[in-house]
Amino acid sequence: SEKQDPLLKWLMRQELCDTYRTINPESKEFSWSSRDSSSRIDQIWITEDLSYGLYDAEIQEMDICTNSDHNVVLAKLDLKHLIATWSSADLKRLGQQRTIYLYDKATKEDWENYKAELDQQLKKKINIQDLKNVSYNLNNASVPTNTKNRLDNWWNIICNGIQSAARKSLPKKKILNTVANKKKQTKKTKLTKVLTQLGRWIRI
Repeated sequence: SEKQDPLLKWLMRQELCDTYRTINPESKEFSWSSRDSSSRIDQIWITEDLSYGLYDAEIQEMDICTNSDHNVVLAKLDLKHLIATWSSADLKRLGQQRTIYLYDKATKEDWENYKAELDQQLKKKINIQDLKNVSYNLNNASVPTNTKNRLDNWWNIICNGIQSAARKSLPKKKILNTVANKKKQTKKTKLTKVLTQLGRWIRI
């Protein structure tokens, strides 16, 4: 198993993060397969600082493109938490920007696309029956020892799914990732205020 592998043990001791397993705690996908066995041998591990910006990880079949018997492992990270305090000059020189969402300009179709994208991601990464079983156990005061970890993983998947679906579906624009831009006051619509409060609850 993965836990018995010496290299994986060493990576864990370094407090590194397995990107695919963090985003897909219960998924069983493989990056290499033969007639007799399959393995997730290709992995991306990152430091704790980088893991705060991890929002997606997946394995894609790429044999047609790469002519390899290994699939491609992808990890997507948002690094704005690492560069928020850089100067405007540095950001302009390096082209570092962050995304803000224009909720007041989102159309009904945008929100429908957002809902469909979020539903698709959650159904892919969360087993609904497992979720119902855990809910039943909680209601009956019979909580397995691993329930907290599973709930934490599901919550991370939901949070990451919300962000990923928003990136794909809602109107947005890029601005320089400076402290001044972060503090800039904007006129908030009722919808923006509700979404801001939702974001605060998610981070609690």
